[in-house]
Amino acid sequence: SHPKSTWPEMSCAPVVDEPCPPSWWDRHYQLKQTYAATGLSVRLKALGLKDGDAASVAEALGGFVARTTDPAAPLALELDASENELSDEAGANLLAVLQRIGERRPGGLWLKVLKLHKNKLGDTTCEQLAGMVWRQERPIEEIHLSHNTIRQRGFASLLVALALHPRKAYPRQAPGESVPCWVRLEHNEVADVEAILDLLKKEPVKLRSCPAPRSERGPSCTSWTCCQAKDNVAHVHLFCADKQEENGAPEKKKTVKAMVHDVADAALAGRFAVPPSPVPEAAAPGVAVPGEAAACRTVELQVDAELGAGLELTADALGYHVDAVDEQPGQRLEPGDVILEIDGVQLWGDLGEDALGEAFGSRFAAGAHLRVARAEAVRGRALWQPLGLPGARIARRCAA
Repeated sequence: SHPKSTWPEMSCAPVVDEPCPPSWWDRHYQLKQTYAATGLSVRLKALGLKDGDAASVAEALGGFVARTTDPAAPLALELDASENELSDEAGANLLAVLQRIGERRPGGLWLKVLKLHKNKLGDTTCEQLAGMVWRQERPIEEIHLSHNTIRQRGFASLLVALALHPRKAYPRQAPGESVPCWVRLEHNEVADVEAILDLLKKEPVKLRSCPAPRSERGPSCTSWTCCQAKDNVAHVHLFCADKQEENGAPEKKKTVKAMVHDVADAALAGRFAVPPSPVPEAAAPGVAVPGEAAACRTVELQVDAELGAGLELTADALGYHVDAVDEQPGQRLEPGDVILEIDGVQLWGDLGEDALGEAFGSRFAAGAHLRVARAEAVRGRALWQPLGLPGARIARRCAA
């Protein structure tokens, strides 16, 4: 995996003259408009993501947000990167980048749903998330962190941030009822869960939790309703929180109590609100392009006001296949070439004829830069796409 120094410091601000170009990751980002906010859904479930992949995801996401959203409008994010191989460090860094994206948007970023279950995350990710929850004015609705390696401190930090939220955002206020935050933390390595919850129920935290019981015959708690108390509703739903992996020896009662009070004191003193430390950007070796990689070249498109581009093109899974080239206006292209990108806009990936035409037309103009290769050289091979990270560069290899 890539070293931590490849994590971006976010080279793309929300409003820039030349925002980051489209990337391969954009297919996993989906925008949806609501009356209250712009919704962004990021679907990265079970892609085999490792730490270096997460770094390029974060950089590409910053560019996508800068290009496609109104920075003055609130942005509601639903992120699903579950069932991958992200380390604790990668999880914390990913959340730190999301926070920086939000800080650079006048409309902010609201983390609405977070799914990071079945990774390799630990307390560092939990503490980073606790800080993000604390700073966020709107309530996060769902947190899925089961099947990781979280221990007592991370467990306690997250619950303290929800219970002592400075704007008392939990339980959240839905039409006609109050709804606890849906939190999944089962199958981690949290020893003495009952003891921790007992301590959190007392002063100064006074956590209210609901075990989210399920019933085949009656009402059950879900992420959008609580079937238990209608008054003094719980801050959190904790489904099966007592089911933990026995990978660590139980702490002494005094140690657990001291840890819980330390976390609570940090929250009450406002230390949850301290911005995250900058992600290091020390020099690191780049990713070597493999020897079998096919060569691509850049060609400047010539367009005549009367003759057009003088090209006969056929839609292809790789982009536009060049069938013929007229003498006028003249192009540095030959039959058998394939146009992969135009001014950074992706044409490859079997977009379909309509989407391909729209993508090509969005940048079609004299002087546009075409990324071109011989069709027989790239067909059936992998494509490398540099994402332009500051400092060390990451290249993402992906199937065409």
